[in-house]
Formats: sequence, C-alpha cells, structure tokens
Amino acid sequence: MYKEIYVENNGKIKILHSAIIDYLGYKGFMNLVLNGTKRVLVRMEDNLISESSVAEAVEVARDYIKSLNKPEVYEAFVRGMGSYISHTKLNLLKSITIVDDRDDLDTSVLYFRNGHVNVSKEGIEFKSNDVLEKPIWRNRVIDFDFKLLSNPEKGQFERFCEIVSKNDESRFRALKTFVGYILHRNRLRGETKAIILYDEHMDSTGSANGGTGKTLLTQAIAKCREVVTFDGKNIKAESWFKNQRIELTTDVMVYDDLSRNVSLEGFYSILTDGIEVEKKRQQSFKIPYEESPKIIITANQPVKGTGGSSDRRRRYEFELANYFSAELTPEMVFGNRFFQPFWSEKQWNLFYRFMLECIREYLIYGLVEADSLNLQKSKQASLTNPQFAKYFQENAVYNEWVDKSEFKDKFLQQYPEYTQTSSHQVTKWIDSIAKLEKIISEHKSSGGKSVFMLCKANDRKEDHGK
Repeated sequence: MYKEIYVENNGKIKILHSAIIDYLGYKGFMNLVLNGTKRVLVRMEDNLISESSVAEAVEVARDYIKSLNKPEVYEAFVRGMGSYISHTKLNLLKSITIVDDRDDLDTSVLYFRNGHVNVSKEGIEFKSNDVLEKPIWRNRVIDFDFKLLSNPEKGQFERFCEIVSKNDESRFRALKTFVGYILHRNRLRGETKAIILYDEHMDSTGSANGGTGKTLLTQAIAKCREVVTFDGKNIKAESWFKNQRIELTTDVMVYDDLSRNVSLEGFYSILTDGIEVEKKRQQSFKIPYEESPKIIITANQPVKGTGGSSDRRRRYEFELANYFSAELTPEMVFGNRFFQPFWSEKQWNLFYRFMLECIREYLIYGLVEADSLNLQKSKQASLTNPQFAKYFQENAVYNEWVDKSEFKDKFLQQYPEYTQTSSHQVTKWIDSIAKLEKIISEHKSSGGKSVFMLCKANDRKEDHGK
C-alpha cells in the first residue's frame, strides 16, 4: 500500500485530502504549464505523457480506495469526492513546462508499439522502447509492430506515389521531400512553407476532378503523425473558435479543398509566428512557432496570395498527375484499399519504410521543387480568364514594342464574346500575368498609339526603344 490515505478517530473515518493529492502525484498526475499561466492536467506513465482529466483522477483514486477492502472508507470517499478531487485541489500537483518531444534538427523519430525508428542522413535505425531517451506524448506511438526489412521491395503506396509523380524521377524525389518535410517534427530548418497540392489538370471553374490522390496522401501522413483536417470550403477567418480542434500534440493541419476565396495570406501568421488556440469556455493559449503544426492545403484552383517574394517563400506547390480518377481508382489498380485493417502486414511494413525514406530524403536534400506542369497556365487563367490566358500564351512577344489596340483587336476576333472588354482591362490582364511570371511590362504612348513591351528580367536591355 502506498501510504495511509485515511485516519480513524472514535469510529469516524477521515480521508486525508493531502494524501489523495500525494497518491495522484505518485501515479503520474501533474500539471503542464503553458504560457506561464494556463495549466493542463496530464499523466506520465513509463515516460509516456497524455492529457488527463478530473474524471481520470477520480477513477484512479477510487480504484485504490476500493482495493483497501474497507467499505466505510470508500463510502466516505464517495460522500466527499467533490471536495477531495477538484481543479483547485489538483493545482497542488507538481508542475512541469511543456514537453518538448519534437525532432532534432537533423534527425527524426517514429514511435511504434514495439520500438522506435531513428532517421538521419546516414540511415534508418530501429531501437527498443524499453528506455526512451526523453518523455514523449502517448499519442505519438503508432499502433503497429514495425519490422525494419533489410532489402524491402516497393510497396503499393510507393508505387502509387510514383504514378502520381508521372513516373518521373525528379518529380518523385520532390514528392518524397515534401512528405518528409511534413513528417519531420522540427520547425527550425528555415522552411516556413505550406504544402499545396493540386491536380495536374485543374478545372478553371475550380470543380474537383475527384479521386486523383490528394486525399490518400494526407491520409498516409495521418498514419504517421497527428493530423487535424478542416473542410477548406467552410473556412471562416472571423470564427473565434476556428482552431479549437488543435491540441498541443497536433503535428499537421490539413485544409481540404480550400475555397477559391481564401488567400494564403490568412495562413502567414501560423507559418511564421505560431498559432493561437481558442476553445469554447476555456482560456486561450499560444503554441509557439517552434512547436506549431505544419500545413497542407489541397485545392482545385490556384490558391490566391499577395504575390511577390513574401508569398513565394510561404508556398510549396505540387501537381499530382491525373492518372487516377473516379473511374480508375487505386483500389482497381492494386486490388485492395490502402490503410484498411485487412491491408496486409507486409504492405504496412513497406508503407512505413517508404515514409521513413521520405524523411531521410528531406534531411539530405531539403525541399526539392518540382517543375510546373500546368499550374502557371492555371494561375494565368485564374488571374484573367481562360480565353485571355490562352491567347496571351500563344501571342505574347518579348523585347519588342507591341500596339495595344492591335493586340486587343486580335483577341476580340478570336473571342468575340469579350467585345465589351476595355483597353484598360486588357492592360490589367497583361500586368497581372507579367507579375505572376516575373516579367517586366512597360507601357507608353508613341506616335499617338498605346504600346507595351514584355521583357524577362535577365534579358532586359538598357534602352528598349533601340
């Protein structure tokens, strides 16, 4: 028995309040202090920490008191339970600061039931969980017994990733590095980017093609890290409680099918400063940048932004090949669904091995950019309209002055439905595309005509008039 938790005097049972608190401390209950003030009740067992509650504390104390086989003591506990265990009383427990179980700068760890795997540039190493090097959150542990195969073949999910990378080696490496970036629990490598996933062939209206693989990629990440998914179509920037589902242990926030009206600018503060979490009827708290979740966005049209270098620094965009669809699903190709309970143990092992290799690729190469497939064309169409974007791509010339009226008239001949388009609107469209493509656009009047010139920055001449 731990210690006497009650005293008996003249036949009356008196439960000791301090003994209850001491026993709960002995059983691993403690307070996690956030921002110097907010306290979160947690419990540590075998170096595994989990958020707790008054209800769990009551259950642990109850089970101990019942084990004493003294009905009169248990009766006294039941009668006064609310005074023995409360939020105020639990504040007397030991306090600790936030648990830092994030990855180191150049290594990463995946925890499984039967051990943990260290990943570095040098390789992948499996270790026992008997002695963890530091406390970790319990929900970091993946409910699977992992086997580190020495010569693994390609698993189904790896082949899926090759296919959505168009079976192109450079695109496949890019995919692996952004998956590794998301899986690496460290924010100090200087890459404050949101991963944005598109389909190769985006509908100019923003309609979803469906079944191309974006969701499968986010599901794969959720099998390795703690992911919270939001419906991107219903994001409301003004919502007081928009982040209320975020927990201290959240690794990744997925905004699925982001609305075309939402700009990446709304995510800038999360990407660079951390995240404020507001929960109903609870004190808000700040998760600092170093411990804040990373962001994945899936979209069916180019995600808006402020433009310029600031916006480019905060986005990493990747287009998935439109091989899979509602008519040709991965299940049809591979003969089974991924990540289901009946997925074979072999495929689970090969899947986790591939995800570990993705982390290693990221640690070696950083975030590798993939060449655009159709994204720039889609962005041009989004900034103007599909017809003008196509016309511009086919008729733009560089380093020559062009008569703006002739350029406009030729566009209207091809697309008479735009007969109401003004010269001012055409100028705005030209400048919008030029800014997107990092092209210099100049406008002037010459001989009573309005003319413009397009010039790529590295081709710019001292005097365009010559």
